[in-house]
Amino acid sequence: MPGEAERLRDLARRQPDLVLPRAGALAEAGDPDVRVVARHALCLAHAERGEVAAARRAGLRALAEARRAGAARRVVEIQLSLAWLDIERGVPGADRLAALWHRLDGEELGRARCLLGLGLAARGQHAAAVAEFTAALPHLRRNRWWLANLLGARGIAAAYLGHLGPAEDDLSRARALWADAAQPLRAASCLHNTGFVALLGGDVLRALSLFDAAARDGLDPARRPEILLDRAEALHLAGLDGEATAALERACALLTAAGRPARLAEARLALARCALRTGRPEPAATAAGQALAAFRSQRRGSWASVASSVLLRAELARGRLSVLRMAGRTAARCERQGWHVAAAELRLDAARTAVVVGHHALARRLLAKLAANGTPGPAPLRVMAWQARALLAELDGDHRRLVRVAGRGLRVLAERMPALSLVEPRTHVTGAVVSLADHALTALLSSRRVDNNAVLRWTERRRVALLCRPPLRPPDDAELAAELSTLRAAVAEAGLTEELDPAARTAVVRQELRVRRRALAISGAGMMGRPPTTRELESALGPATLLSFFVHSGLLYAVALAAGRTRLHRLGSAAEISTHVRQLRFALSHKTTARISPLQPAAIRAAETLTSWLDHRLRPVLSGDAPLVVVPTGALHDLPWAALPSCHGRPLTVAPSTSDWLRGLSTPSGRPGRAVWVEGPGLAHAEREVIALHQRHGGRLLTGKASTVDRVLQAGAGARVLHVASHGTFRADQPLLSHLDLADGPLYAYDLHRLRRPPRLVVLSACEVGAVDVRVGDELLGLTSALLGAGAATLVASVLPVRDDQVPDLMTTLHDELRRGRTPAEALANAQARHGHLGFQCLGAGLSPLGGDHRRPHQRP
Repeated sequence: MPGEAERLRDLARRQPDLVLPRAGALAEAGDPDVRVVARHALCLAHAERGEVAAARRAGLRALAEARRAGAARRVVEIQLSLAWLDIERGVPGADRLAALWHRLDGEELGRARCLLGLGLAARGQHAAAVAEFTAALPHLRRNRWWLANLLGARGIAAAYLGHLGPAEDDLSRARALWADAAQPLRAASCLHNTGFVALLGGDVLRALSLFDAAARDGLDPARRPEILLDRAEALHLAGLDGEATAALERACALLTAAGRPARLAEARLALARCALRTGRPEPAATAAGQALAAFRSQRRGSWASVASSVLLRAELARGRLSVLRMAGRTAARCERQGWHVAAAELRLDAARTAVVVGHHALARRLLAKLAANGTPGPAPLRVMAWQARALLAELDGDHRRLVRVAGRGLRVLAERMPALSLVEPRTHVTGAVVSLADHALTALLSSRRVDNNAVLRWTERRRVALLCRPPLRPPDDAELAAELSTLRAAVAEAGLTEELDPAARTAVVRQELRVRRRALAISGAGMMGRPPTTRELESALGPATLLSFFVHSGLLYAVALAAGRTRLHRLGSAAEISTHVRQLRFALSHKTTARISPLQPAAIRAAETLTSWLDHRLRPVLSGDAPLVVVPTGALHDLPWAALPSCHGRPLTVAPSTSDWLRGLSTPSGRPGRAVWVEGPGLAHAEREVIALHQRHGGRLLTGKASTVDRVLQAGAGARVLHVASHGTFRADQPLLSHLDLADGPLYAYDLHRLRRPPRLVVLSACEVGAVDVRVGDELLGLTSALLGAGAATLVASVLPVRDDQVPDLMTTLHDELRRGRTPAEALANAQARHGHLGFQCLGAGLSPLGGDHRRPHQRP
């Protein structure tokens, strides 16, 4: 019987589900020693399942039985298990270990020192923890189980200290030991923790990829809720704040149910930081306050310092200025505990608040501490140091120094621009980029004599930083293609009924999430280029005029470059103009789509009034008849420019930035490909449109069941023109799930990674797919921005809903004009002059000829 109990105890960590019922039966046996060992087995099995409260109850009963039986060695073994549970509960394990220390030697001493290291790490004392782990190592070399535990724990502590190479080495050794011991879940945990190390090093994509690999190997948040904290941080850094918040809320619920207050406090702190970063100071203050109270009760002073810093930042964001003078002391305490980034974030937020309320002396003290961070160190610290130097220069009124400092700060960002995807936002650097650029623009616009060329250069530097992209053609990833196919199948199943079945809709949402995560995992690194010089722009523009819009201090500005001269125009309130643009889009949508409606006359009158108002407000930069290259900002990205009287019949192309426009001009066309004409389902006039165009211009025709996603992507590779007539949907909630409807389901923006050779010109004869989601700093997401990012030189698409019976005539004229050798912008302007604008506009290199022989019909294959 004792042998059976000991066998179950040894098996508890490997097969806890098997051990629990058998050990439970033996725990009621008559032999006291059997009861002790069986209850210890129950303790270990519950702990392995993450059930800390149940594990502690079983352990305490085993300890009481062992003491009554006078089993000294059993007492030591159980106390070591309870010490680990104390750490999980947020209670210092050192107190329990101290009572045992004089009775320990050999392997038991090594285990105790390992547990002491875990307790130190839980309190944020990572250097002391690494020292304890290293001291324990010689005692545990023969116990591969405890050796693997030690190496994994030391690796995490080393990562917190910034020793990322040694951290990965320890985790790799631990993973190999667990694999040899046939412990795949523990090996998966080491893989996940390697992702945590990558995250600390700034490699968000590698971190997400490793987290996904660990999940595929069986690591389950239901038993290891703490892994959700790491994933949430990576999701936030990747711009997926909603998913990050959901992951943290789930972690809090699971940790509460498991009775793990130490990890729960960390989860609440992470939730507070996430809320603060997304502009929600009230929930941030609540979560930070809960975390602070828990850390204090657990005597985790280091963690309490971080929670205090987050709480103060949340209170400042709520407008509670009474906490402002506590910022310096709290930041210094964080710094002493090794939380340098948290200290810097608090100082920067507090200094900005102090500047706003006129406490310049306090602001200078806080900024001086922050600006003292030297060149070495983590990228976030270096970037915040340059932001502090910019603020100090602004306080000093030294405009030249301010511009110089802002430029140096952007170069630091360029060195460590996160390797995020072609299609996902980089929200964690957006704020720093916008802040530094705004400081420089403040200095330039405040000068007695404004340097217009410098203003243009700085607006473009900001766009270059935020719109930097990976190589034009990311890898053709089979797993992403499979996830997208699964999503199309889920959409098809959900769409079988007119009202979506809730379960089917849930399946679609879950599959959309899988697609987004996989897209992040395969993306390549972006490169921050340099903005073009004024001379380069002049050379490329020829007779055209460049209009680069930007917003500063609530005002809309435009820099106009024409005939070698740069002018700066202040156009008025950005908010007022944005409101009129949104109202115009609404009015034009009703005017365009309503066949017979009592609202149509009112919509027509409203559209006329709004276009007249906007045309008058923008007239200073729209006068003349020269072709236009427009680089919009904010709501102007979705303005149907051809609706304005000054732009009627005028060649005009819209570009995300001057750099993107120049890149489109230089896109090699290679050997001219053929035209491809695609009909999507559900449009009464689409088939007539594409068949007529095919008959006039030749090329390849895909209609009916032939117009599948795979065939369209294959046919479109290297095409001179890809024309798609189908329903289109812009997803404001998930811009990269904007799509075109094809025979076998939606073609998403994410599908474009498979375009190895992008078409020269893409014409989207579909509703509203020209719209984009404009993030802070004019970072763009949508189907059209993804196509430009994938290498298409020019697009024609509508930013408004379009009635399908109105489009064929406009498209016929457009392609006839292209055949005559017109540029896409000229061809579209001529077509709109005859048939109305319908919300269509040209994007990218629209003033550049397509290349190839446009003056004779294309031969059919």
